[in-house]
Amino acid sequence: LMVALNLFGVTWMRTFERRAVLWGLGGILTVSSLLLRRKRGRAPPYEGLSGVVPYSALKIAAWRAVEADLGDQALFNDQLAVELAGPSAIAEVRARMARNPENVASRLAIRTKYFDDALVNAVEGADVPGTINHEPTLTTMAQVVLLGAGMDSRVFRLKTSSGYQAEVAFEVDLPEVLAAKQVVLDRCAAAGTLPELQLARKRIAVGANLEEEAWDWRLLAAGFNRSLPTVWLAEGLLMYLEPAAVDRLAAKIFRLSAPGSALLVSMVNSVSVAKAQASQKSALMQTWKWGSNDPRAFFSAFGWTVQSVVQVGSKKANFGRWTGEAVDLEDRPRATDTVSRVLYIRASKSPPPITPSKGSSTPGTPTKANCTSALKMALFDSPQR
Repeated sequence: LMVALNLFGVTWMRTFERRAVLWGLGGILTVSSLLLRRKRGRAPPYEGLSGVVPYSALKIAAWRAVEADLGDQALFNDQLAVELAGPSAIAEVRARMARNPENVASRLAIRTKYFDDALVNAVEGADVPGTINHEPTLTTMAQVVLLGAGMDSRVFRLKTSSGYQAEVAFEVDLPEVLAAKQVVLDRCAAAGTLPELQLARKRIAVGANLEEEAWDWRLLAAGFNRSLPTVWLAEGLLMYLEPAAVDRLAAKIFRLSAPGSALLVSMVNSVSVAKAQASQKSALMQTWKWGSNDPRAFFSAFGWTVQSVVQVGSKKANFGRWTGEAVDLEDRPRATDTVSRVLYIRASKSPPPITPSKGSSTPGTPTKANCTSALKMALFDSPQR
């Protein structure tokens, strides 16, 4: 009996020890899980996207959405922005506005309005060098390419004054961003709330990483036509790319562009990049990589003719909404600049020269025949590079 009791006691103790060990491990795992959840709870919600940069597409849409709060004072009306942003991003934006009324809302509204107008003018041909007697047939853009398009909705909401539409608008961005966008557009289409295309007759999404070498092949495979005049928009993009990638981008889009094409860019100077990287308030700004103090020299080096460099906050880029300090409006290279600057660039690929036809009474004056010839050259005879 004593032997039996001893064996039972030993067995029970071993079982208890095993259970104690298991309970201890379980407790450790439970605590670890709670700590991990708490840590995750402090991390920014990326709505299924891979990081802060892809998620910024939703945040920018949220800033566009809250512009509607201003009613008649709003600089634009983006009906899709609420759907494209989603409730979480909009809640973040509203919380930030409550903490700091003088926030990025006005600056992003200015940027959106500026490039709304610039894009419409470029598509219609109003701002393209080589316009002759304002004949739109010579300068209208057949293609629109939105680089780093994100949740941009311009193809749905912008109209030209003449009713002209580009043939196609290509939206280029990371595949995960465009996939998330397509889910929203499909949902709106099913609900009957998706607006009709306005800026172009057709919209094509092109999933590509603009830092990779082969992004242009993806664009070409999607149907991009090198022989057609194109307006390119790179808004809120270049600061997130490596310097070498920005060089490749500027060179490639020039080679892809037919004569008469236009380039619209928002960018920052080098001082802005340095300050952003040192920022403790914005994980997004810490990812900035590229800026230039001399945009004219930079884009000219790749063949572009720079028409204008406008600083945000100046008379041409404030729309009565600028809340920052007065800006230095002088447009010149700033190699030793010490002030943060946000710049808007308009550039073009110069069309071929137009020579007078025989019988022209004024040397150098273009005739209608010459204009037609130049148009055919721009559309159909540009070299394939």
